[in-house]
Amino acid sequence: MCTEHSLQCTNLVFNACPFAACKNPPPKSDKIRYTFLKKHNELRRVLANGTLDAAKGTFRGSTTLFAMNYDCDLENTARTAAEGCPNQVSSTSGTSVNYLIVRGDLLSVDDVVSEINDHVFEDWSYTRLDGTLDLQKAIYDDETIEPFANMIYNKSISLGCVAKYCNTTRRRAYACVYSSSPKRGEPLYWPGSKANGCTDHSQ
Repeated sequence: MCTEHSLQCTNLVFNACPFAACKNPPPKSDKIRYTFLKKHNELRRVLANGTLDAAKGTFRGSTTLFAMNYDCDLENTARTAAEGCPNQVSSTSGTSVNYLIVRGDLLSVDDVVSEINDHVFEDWSYTRLDGTLDLQKAIYDDETIEPFANMIYNKSISLGCVAKYCNTTRRRAYACVYSSSPKRGEPLYWPGSKANGCTDHSQ
């Protein structure tokens, strides 16, 4: 029987041990999927409300930035990309991917959730502080911020993510695949003068 601590879980996706059916939205009991989706939509909400810090100043809010859904097909794509915990991964046509490797031992599901909340999410979202982005027009023209751009791109309406452990190399791999890919020279989202409150369908 597969449990989150058993050796049978090595080289498998954490959120497949114990085996949980993929659903949209993931229930709170499906901790890893739920955390991935929750953290992304929290970031988009803060951005939409005009309170997200940038390298200089604050990003302008938006009334047209939508919350993302969870997509099980994109999760399968992320699982395939993370197979073997490679150093780097590439996205398939029309999608984008964020990826992070952490060296270490097999973690419990709760510890994986903590690592997503802190290290993984911060590594991706804080790239917004490394590059430049026109805060008035949000034109994407600096690939240094690519992980952040993937997370907030307004044409990405869904994502699927995995947390995988590879016992042979003692690697934890985290991957999220997004339904669209930001284009250089185009806006990541449409900034507004102010943002409305969050609804079920928009931020």
